[in-house]
Amino acid sequence: MIDIRHIHFCYHPSRPVLHDVGGRIRPGDFAAIVGPNGSGKSTLIKCLCGILKPQRGSILINGLPVAKYPPVRLARTVAYIPQTEKSYRPITVFDAVLTGRTPYIRWKPSGQDFDEVAGVLRKLGIARLSMRYVHELSGGQQQTVMIARALAQKTRILLLDEPTANLDMRHQQEVMELLKSLSARGLTIVMSIHDINTAIRYTGRLMMLKEGRLFAGGGREIVTRENMEQLYDIRVEMLDVHGTPHVIPHSVQFRSDEI
Repeated sequence: MIDIRHIHFCYHPSRPVLHDVGGRIRPGDFAAIVGPNGSGKSTLIKCLCGILKPQRGSILINGLPVAKYPPVRLARTVAYIPQTEKSYRPITVFDAVLTGRTPYIRWKPSGQDFDEVAGVLRKLGIARLSMRYVHELSGGQQQTVMIARALAQKTRILLLDEPTANLDMRHQQEVMELLKSLSARGLTIVMSIHDINTAIRYTGRLMMLKEGRLFAGGGREIVTRENMEQLYDIRVEMLDVHGTPHVIPHSVQFRSDEI
């Protein structure tokens, strides 16, 4: 259980980012944080995993405030996957995934650590890439490697910041199908994402942020034309695609002096 209690966060006192945001994510939920650019999506994800500390309010995981988790215990509870991963040296896929075992390694990796990594690579269908260098892989493969590293941590909660950013349509679908299958196995997954239609299609819960505030929260019942137009400040049409709502934005008209 992730319990978000009235959190406020700002990088600078004059520029607050999150205002009184609250909500609850239950075990096994697949939740998406959506909203316009600058609404605080990535900041909220970083607060959930303890990278950032809210100035007010609290975030509880399984009843314990994130701020009170010892680092190793938190790393065994929550796995965070950033939007981009910068590597300053060549590293193989196997070694990259092995870093996910850090919370369990004392002096050096054990046979169990190697077995866990091998098992995750097989489970995700990327064992054949074990000795490839991560920077040589496609964007979709690199994202899968980061998810594999998170699974090697053996947590029950995955937090992802824009997992489909900079991926083409095919690799976006592959990553989302993978996350959906992990959710079906009982993992709690929370991600920030720009694409509202992808969020609607794959997740069961939405947290809509606007200007740092919780605009709406719930399932597909909150995906209404009125909410979408107010959230994104644009006119939209709503389609039903095989029982799933789909948001189609109207074209935006610019005056010649605005271009």
